[in-house]
Amino acid sequence: MVTSILAAVALSGCLPTQTDRGSPPRPRARSSAPSPSDAVGVLTDHETERDIGPPPRQPLWSSAPSDSYAVGVITRDAVDRYTLAPTETGVRVRGEASNVGGNTRLVFWRRGLPAVVDGETCATWSSQGGARVQQGAALRITRDGDALRAVTVTQNVYLSRYAFNVHTIDTSRAGAPYRVAGQIIMTDKFFAFGIPPLPWRFCARALDDTVTLKIWTDSEAEPSWFDPAHTGRVTLPDGWDHEGQFGWYAGHLDPGGHAEFSDMSNWFYDWVQRMVPRPTPATRPPPGRPGG
Repeated sequence: MVTSILAAVALSGCLPTQTDRGSPPRPRARSSAPSPSDAVGVLTDHETERDIGPPPRQPLWSSAPSDSYAVGVITRDAVDRYTLAPTETGVRVRGEASNVGGNTRLVFWRRGLPAVVDGETCATWSSQGGARVQQGAALRITRDGDALRAVTVTQNVYLSRYAFNVHTIDTSRAGAPYRVAGQIIMTDKFFAFGIPPLPWRFCARALDDTVTLKIWTDSEAEPSWFDPAHTGRVTLPDGWDHEGQFGWYAGHLDPGGHAEFSDMSNWFYDWVQRMVPRPTPATRPPPGRPGG
């Protein structure tokens, strides 16, 4: 089954142009687990996390490819279309040959998974076809009618490919739907000796107000989340620690171009299992609500 997508709203450029100085705080939707600040003895700065480790990670999904994906469109050129088609190991996103531009962007996620606040998404970037193919991860995706909100972590594709951008996305905003939350320069890290050929393994996670990426080649062992050569982190502005879906991002595909993802997986982090025991034991409801 092939999923066809019509995109919405045009966007030019991928370099940070407008900073997100914070959105109006929304109620924290931690139905999946209490916030770290509510958990006795749990600290969230990365030095403490390095010492005692993150909360336990639980799988949301990691299995055979599926054609059941939901899609959220961030931007489009004219009436350009992308298609999503399952492969033997994942998903191929392709720009229709009839497209006229290269500024269409979208996020997609597996249908039917619970929404969570703290989670992780991974995929192998298997292949790319086109001059400015942009792949990435999408975190905390929500959709309310036509309004899409998400946090994206993407490789920069204009001027320099040696950086990764973290954006907050809100298509209900006036003007451009995105704001830059931070940029991670990898010139002296993963790209210290140039840009290695694909495939790359790419993971991104959100824990409370911190987004961290991790990237390595298929010839390397998986690094830790604190390996200085393979990771980087950005602090999100207020209002972006909400519950949502975790998925992937594709953009800037030329007509006929493609971005391929394989070995895809989603995870959530269970803060309850990291809590210091209380006099009255706390229980956690099932994580989130199904998303679609």
